[in-house]
Formats: sequence, structure tokens, C-alpha cells
Amino acid sequence: MRDHENWAWVDVETGGTNPQTSPLLEIAIVITDDQLNILDKVGFHAIVRHGDPEIAEWKAMVDPHVLKMHEKTGLWDKLNSREAKPLAQIDGEAMAYLSIFGKPGTMPVAGNSVRLDMNFMDRYLPLTAKYLDYHMRDVSTIAGIAHDWYNVPRLEKHSDHTAMTDIRESIRELKHYREQVFLPLSDFSSAPSFTCPQCQSVSFNPNDIIEGYCGRCHAWTDPSTTEIERK
Repeated sequence: MRDHENWAWVDVETGGTNPQTSPLLEIAIVITDDQLNILDKVGFHAIVRHGDPEIAEWKAMVDPHVLKMHEKTGLWDKLNSREAKPLAQIDGEAMAYLSIFGKPGTMPVAGNSVRLDMNFMDRYLPLTAKYLDYHMRDVSTIAGIAHDWYNVPRLEKHSDHTAMTDIRESIRELKHYREQVFLPLSDFSSAPSFTCPQCQSVSFNPNDIIEGYCGRCHAWTDPSTTEIERK
């Protein structure tokens, strides 16, 4: 049986939605295993250092909602404080933090609307972004499907729009939808399964069983020569 990858939960606070024109202000990372158990309760957190002229310019240009949101959390005032760090330093420290929990390219990125977060990481924290796997665990997508297909009520979140709190709320949200929508692993105990002979990944997908296909390493195997458990 293959080892299960840890997940890197990421959230950023920014001055807008376009990384080409909006600044990265704050980042937080929390690592869980694939069962949503938090492996380090402290996590990684950093505020990006910006000069007063830049901050004043952005505050004059950003959407009023964004301006008010960061004023409420005090983030604007922290950007030129002693706790703020240069981008290059944050990039190196974040990558080093990730290396504690997994090898390069092995940890999928998790969070809400996580493609937006990755757009800013690609732009401002390239070393950290490249360290992560390109696969994503997007809670917003799962929440939307659960609501649209099964009429599952959306979880009321208690976010204060700080990066670390947003991550912890995303983890709590996914736990909610796992309980409401997904079958417990024990329910698969009597189901047929296909074990990939190359990476030992197990699939319960009927098409994978018929075709001998592994969705993890993308290998094709002759089903007649592959271990298929029909319980």
C-alpha cells in the first residue's frame, strides 16, 4: 500500500484578485494528513514587508471592501512593522517549512478557491509554489457540488479574514462536507478494487477496474494480469 501524502493548506491575504497588479500581504500554511488531522498546530505564518509609500498608494486604489477588511484586522498597519519580512525571506522559510512534511511535488494544495492563492504564490513566492504538487483539494468546489447536487446547507463560517483563521475554517468546512456527503471508508470494505502493480494505489472506480488504469501514476495494465479483489 502506498504512503498517503500530506496536504498543504494555504491562504493568502492580498490587495485584490489580480497578482499582476495587486500585492501579496500575508500568507499562512497548515499541514494535515489526508484524513484532515493537523500535524502542526502552530503552522507557518508571515506578513510581507512593504514601505509606507506603497501602502498608501494601495489603500487609495483598492476596492473599498478590501480596504475596510484589512483595516479591521489591522493588516495595513502590520505591513511595515517589525514582524513583517521581505518576500525572498518568506519564500525560503515557507519552502523550508514544507520540506519538514513532504518531498518536493508530493503535497497537494488545499483551501478555498485555492487557485487564486496559487496565482499569488506563483507570482510572489515561486520557490514555495514549485515545491508543492500541482493537484488541488479545493473546498469551494466540493461545497458547491454538495449544495447543487444534494442540497447540503453551506457551513456557516466564522472567518475574521486573517490568513491563519481562514485556513482553519477551510479545514473545518471540509470535515463538514465529508460527514454530510462522502461515504465512510468502511462502506468500501465489500466493494471490488483495483491495485496498481506499479505504485500500489488502490482504486474502487469501476472503470479503473475494467480497464486496469491507475489515476495516480497514469499507468495502464492488462486487467487479466492484475490483482483485482472482488470481495
